[in-house]
Amino acid sequence: MFTCVHRCKDFGCILGKEKPMECAAWPFSISKRGEELLLVLEHSCPELNKKEKLDELKKFALETVMPKLLEYSRNNLDTLREHDERNEILFSHL
Repeated sequence: MFTCVHRCKDFGCILGKEKPMECAAWPFSISKRGEELLLVLEHSCPELNKKEKLDELKKFALETVMPKLLEYSRNNLDTLREHDERNEILFSHL
């Protein structure tokens, strides 16, 4: 895990509404595996290991986050990372 240069320890991201889509969507992201786009849940945050929050996060991801991330990703395919097998796949789309 890395520390973002735009993170302030006292109040979080200093970019506010100007942050990139990847940051705004975290802990969700779109990655690619061949021609397949994957909505994934990044498990680098300890809060995500709490079962009671995980189901709620997954539902939110599929209903709210996924459509926006897919649209953004289709327009920015060259910026997508290859899938990291440590991250949980929530949805696959060709």
